[in-house]
Amino acid sequence: MLFRSLDLTWGGSGKGVSYPFTLRATLSTPSALALQSDGKVVLTGRCAGDRGPRAFCVMRLNSDGTLDRSFGDGGISLNSIGEINDTASSIAVLPDGKLLLTGTCSSTRDQDFCAARYLPDGGIDTSFGTQGTITTNLSVGNDVASGFALLPDGRFVISGKCQIIGAYDLCAARYLPDGRLDESFGNAGKVIISGLGAYSGARLVRQRDGKLTILGSCPNTSGSDFCLHRLLENGSMDSTFGLQGRATVAFGAGYNTPRDLVEQRDGRLLAAGSWLKTGEYIDSSCLLRLLPDGSLDSTFAVSGKLCLPSSYPGPIVAISLQNNDHIIVTLSNGYLPNVDAIRLTPTGARDFTFGVDG
Repeated sequence: MLFRSLDLTWGGSGKGVSYPFTLRATLSTPSALALQSDGKVVLTGRCAGDRGPRAFCVMRLNSDGTLDRSFGDGGISLNSIGEINDTASSIAVLPDGKLLLTGTCSSTRDQDFCAARYLPDGGIDTSFGTQGTITTNLSVGNDVASGFALLPDGRFVISGKCQIIGAYDLCAARYLPDGRLDESFGNAGKVIISGLGAYSGARLVRQRDGKLTILGSCPNTSGSDFCLHRLLENGSMDSTFGLQGRATVAFGAGYNTPRDLVEQRDGRLLAAGSWLKTGEYIDSSCLLRLLPDGSLDSTFAVSGKLCLPSSYPGPIVAISLQNNDHIIVTLSNGYLPNVDAIRLTPTGARDFTFGVDG
């Protein structure tokens, strides 16, 4: 189930080197990474250091896995946006080499969507938003970002969950390249998807046709379902998807918690996460595939759904697609500092030609 061999030229062991996000950090929580065109790797997350509140962090590694000390302050750039805690959940390398981070920033009142843009050398880009950062309040309560999509024209979308009178709904906001809200999207740049509620907003995918699909976790009478909502480019619900733009799917009774979403070249959607069956205490790692209209794809696994055997490490961290439509599933090996990967064929069968026994 493991990769057959690691690239030992990277970091000296194939695993890179563990660096603190700040030399005086008391907590470090990486959350996302991206690959630059020159082979360098940028990582983002949250850290608490000598600047007090937990802040956005960006670290850059050279193509060999060593710390790129020409970036920011000795390889790391730290920036506080909110009053209390800032958590970057995504990072994108823009065509001009700048870095765009999005996430959630907290004040003494609530949480908001936020973003920051950095120059290629790690300095804050003051031409973006207000001195390099933006914050957006979508609701009267907490707005927690989890999804991100960069559009070809430089606009970008942040999605997540927003608190409406105690409960949460899925939500999204679209921005112009300079950080201003794009008022041609939804209601003055914002969309609140009400009706189903939301335990979490997991991922956002911009499809090849320009539509946006948001994956979240929505409550039911026995726990929660995967819920997917598809928006047209103007932010309105796409009535051709599922039931008036919504599709809800569960692997069974209990808590179905999504983690990742990708679109295949043919428009089918592959979602992954965990299922905690009612009455049990151990999650199963599961995947499902939907047709472009939001219905389950019966050609994938069993009736469109697949749960990995309990012998597999878990939970699922991410999924990705290869050029031949094979599926790479990355799993976290419990409490151990290990990451495992398995490969599935396009129909959901285990690919035994990958690594050691698949």
